[in-house]
Amino acid sequence: MAFRDDSSSNSRDVLAEFLTERLRQGARWAARRDFDCTPHLVPEEATYVKGCHPKRRAEFTAGRDCANAALAALGASTGIVGIGPDRRPIWPTGYTGTITHCDGLCLAVASLSSRAQWLGSDAEPNAVLPRGVAPRVLSPDEQAAQRQSGQTDRIWFSAKECVFKALYPVVQEFFGFEHAHIEPRVGDGTFSAFLSPWLRDKVDTDRLSGHLFVSPEFIVTLIEA
Repeated sequence: MAFRDDSSSNSRDVLAEFLTERLRQGARWAARRDFDCTPHLVPEEATYVKGCHPKRRAEFTAGRDCANAALAALGASTGIVGIGPDRRPIWPTGYTGTITHCDGLCLAVASLSSRAQWLGSDAEPNAVLPRGVAPRVLSPDEQAAQRQSGQTDRIWFSAKECVFKALYPVVQEFFGFEHAHIEPRVGDGTFSAFLSPWLRDKVDTDRLSGHLFVSPEFIVTLIEA
């Protein structure tokens, strides 16, 4: 469980400590700050980004490098993570995981399927959402709570993205931001996601708990249940 490059920053060190403390003992993580020095893809992985823009290829390569490292730390005999028809990662049999990246950060978390029913993550820059996006993502109640808290609206966005990534492999249907009501607690690094009746019926729970990391550079959300 470590960063895969030699970058150095306070955010990196604090994030590493956060992930190590918050993840269950059976989960493994790997991350990168530098996308330019990632190793080459194996032929099977390279086919997925053939002809893609160099930025997209660098992001994909960093993600697969981190995913392979997390799987290797779990003892997986193969670290190749495929792509399904819906473009979501297909993890080796017996394993599950999540990959996320934003400018300057890539993170992958892997676990045994028997130990994690839902696993999702999201990484975002610590910046307000572009103009006009928040009303399409946050409910009126969430917008009011965000304004009262003084926290960036990106926290709510990241948590909702995290919920989608955690639950989509089970639901296997696209669902909108309105299906999760987010209540973040920045002080203790957690958030709650209250699910809509439609989503609750799909996953047989009405609430998920997640981890929330906020630094001057990044916001990272994680669900492991």
